[in-house]
Amino acid sequence: RACGVAGEMKHAINALRKMQSPDLVVVNAFLDACYRCNRHGLVVDTFNYYFLQQANKFNLRPDVITYTALVNSVLRRGDVYGLREAQSLYISMKKKWSLLPDPGIVDALLKAVIRVARKNILAKKDILFVASVLRDAEKLKWEEDQLVRRKAAITSILGDRLRETILGDQKLTNMLVADT
Repeated sequence: RACGVAGEMKHAINALRKMQSPDLVVVNAFLDACYRCNRHGLVVDTFNYYFLQQANKFNLRPDVITYTALVNSVLRRGDVYGLREAQSLYISMKKKWSLLPDPGIVDALLKAVIRVARKNILAKKDILFVASVLRDAEKLKWEEDQLVRRKAAITSILGDRLRETILGDQKLTNMLVADT
């Protein structure tokens, strides 16, 4: 992690290579260093190596911290394609690994939606994704008014499009309307 803060990926790579069996904390710290040094390809390659290609050898299971590095890395692009890649990762995190998000990953996704929506018109599938993230966010512990402020920010950007897209889900529609 210190190598990532200092921008010393060469040292981080060397340290990881010297370890015979890195644990999840080490791999997550390396992923974080890659993210901090803007090495998206290395984030993806490292994830694929430890959690997919060599999963049996290392016997590691990603956690929400792992996915936070992945999601933040793709969101750094700042475009709709990065947002869609983040959506895919988020869905994989939930479905393949049965991981629930934490407030940090929800925040990153909602901020990205706001940034991207200011420049692009989001597709219906993007709006549905936002609705699912908000449903997940309802299950998390937030400090007072944090979630209300986030929903208000999303609603101010997506407004009627969000309401229209989720009209079939009356519970979520009521939740958004009540909080804005």
